[in-house]
Amino acid sequence: MFTPQVLVKKVIHRARRFVRRGSRLIWPRRYPDIQRLNLIYYAAPLEGNDLWRVNLDRLRPHLHHFSRRVVAVVQGAGLAPFSDVRKELASWDIEWVVGTNDASLGEVTLFPELLARIASTEADVATFYGHTKGVSRPKNPAVALWRDAMYQACLDDLDAVKVALRGHSCAGPFKQFGGKVDCPEAPTIHFHFAGTFFWFRHDQLFTRHDWRRVPRCRFGVEAYLGQFFREDEAACLYGEDAGCLYQMAEWEKMLSRWKTRAGRTFQPL
Repeated sequence: MFTPQVLVKKVIHRARRFVRRGSRLIWPRRYPDIQRLNLIYYAAPLEGNDLWRVNLDRLRPHLHHFSRRVVAVVQGAGLAPFSDVRKELASWDIEWVVGTNDASLGEVTLFPELLARIASTEADVATFYGHTKGVSRPKNPAVALWRDAMYQACLDDLDAVKVALRGHSCAGPFKQFGGKVDCPEAPTIHFHFAGTFFWFRHDQLFTRHDWRRVPRCRFGVEAYLGQFFREDEAACLYGEDAGCLYQMAEWEKMLSRWKTRAGRTFQPL
């Protein structure tokens, strides 16, 4: 029998399922489980150091998890030949994208092509984006820690990533809030993942009519997801709202207290 008391109980039961986000109450999302994983990756093989190889060493143990692997390589003055990069990943089935380097745009140069290669609206597919982090800052030990933390947070525990993506449109480490990205073409950024390693759900990104809109500035890839999703739609896998990650002082604070989403402490490699 449907009585006022039953109605009140139903309202209370439903209200308990809300999640508070600041001053707002958000209905918890529950997306389909992720079953297939893709990789899109940007490589800038600077000849002056081997850090691009170090990045591929960090990536290589995880390649077997991906159904598709699309790797973009830029070429030009001061960059190792594409054949050297291909040799590093010769044992794997890779779809290659090769383009001319544009120092003013960086990753933005080939990011639209990477997205286009794997675009689909399937509800059980997620894609990871990463890049050869730190190749232009070989002498900064903080950047090496930053690089390793991002690989570990994004790839060491894929079950934790999949859990995060059940209730979020995207996920990544070092989520920062508000207008901290220097990218005039993306003035309405809600958040970004500092360092630009992230996962996203296909059914949440590619169902948008404007998913091809990549800000044409050097930080355009870092700003990309924050154009489309609110901060509560982005899960932080590690190190939320960090300070300046280029400074060792910040890492000295973080290493003693920060854990991954799954409760693991970051271990420098």
